[in-house]
Amino acid sequence: MRTHLSTAAILALTGTLLVSAGPVLSQEPTQPVTVTNFPEVQKIEGEVGVEGTIRHSTTFRKLEVVVTPGSPREAPAQMIDGGSLTTDGFTAALLSLQGELRGTLGEAGQVGAVLVPKEKAVTAVLEERGEILFPLEVAASLTQPKEDLLSAQSHLAVAFPSYQIYFYNSTDKTAVVNLYVYLTH
Repeated sequence: MRTHLSTAAILALTGTLLVSAGPVLSQEPTQPVTVTNFPEVQKIEGEVGVEGTIRHSTTFRKLEVVVTPGSPREAPAQMIDGGSLTTDGFTAALLSLQGELRGTLGEAGQVGAVLVPKEKAVTAVLEERGEILFPLEVAASLTQPKEDLLSAQSHLAVAFPSYQIYFYNSTDKTAVVNLYVYLTH
């Protein structure tokens, strides 16, 4: 006997299996699953199964980046390139920035990271006019001479499949920073 499952049915089945995975781990009885087949919409033949752990998140770290003074709002070309981040398949990002200044702060400012969509039109505006479109941003404001470089967490919606990471520093001292990005569905 062949079973035909639609994409919606597979998603419903997967979702139900994920929900029932919790009770199985806690020794509670499993729950029954009902699958509705829509063969006119999308015909799927063969065995359907879900094996192993289904990942719902990933963590990205960019560590010990040296960020020299230079404000992105005044001169985006002075930002430090931090490489790229693939976000395809994820819908949200939690960004955190941590680090330290080299020396004693003399002029208040911000040290931050800006994730710019890797899209031709967005990149062209950045290069030609110095404007940052659709950024994901996290920053630590520094006002005291011995203050810790630590940002609040920024929980942001992901709208593009990949981003270019840039770092900036509007203080008067060089900073060494660590960027942490937690991507979720």
